[in-house]
Amino acid sequence: GKVAQLLQELFGITISRNTSVRSTLRTAARCVPQHHEIQLGVRNSPRVTADETGWRVNRKNAWLHEMVGTRATLYEIDKGRGFEVSAAMLGTNFTGHLIHDGWKSYDRFRKATHLQGVVQILRHARELSDMASGAGVLVPQAIILLFQDALVLRDEHLAGRATQSELRKCADLLEDTLQELVKIGRAHV
Repeated sequence: GKVAQLLQELFGITISRNTSVRSTLRTAARCVPQHHEIQLGVRNSPRVTADETGWRVNRKNAWLHEMVGTRATLYEIDKGRGFEVSAAMLGTNFTGHLIHDGWKSYDRFRKATHLQGVVQILRHARELSDMASGAGVLVPQAIILLFQDALVLRDEHLAGRATQSELRKCADLLEDTLQELVKIGRAHV
């Protein structure tokens, strides 16, 4: 109905809802080979970022899932948010780097190398810092400062004020510092 209304308002084209639905279904059927090609592109990517967001289908809750590979992005809308949808998109045997927000269903990709984004790491560190007391706050607070420094470095590089060589040198220093913080954190557990 919304498509028919839009075509009428923008172009003066009058079609019925049924015509709109049939046209959409025919177009979707013609796109199946391209959908499979996109899916293969994502599945063969060495690195995939996965996410999902709330969606509505016929006034009912659903999820828009996305898998962003190095050269292709795949979207699926489904009523579920679990592993089954992600597995159908990516394949259960994905062996690349899977970047995600820590949602438990992604843990079932056992062959993938799991990574989390800076936003998630900062959120977890802040949660740990809020829960900790005494010396227990030192490591999460140091991690927060470390990642904030990393973001400043990224911004300096993007603005052209830091060279690739300077970026690599600072990234190595940040990595070494993080390794030391992890060792300290384990000693407090």
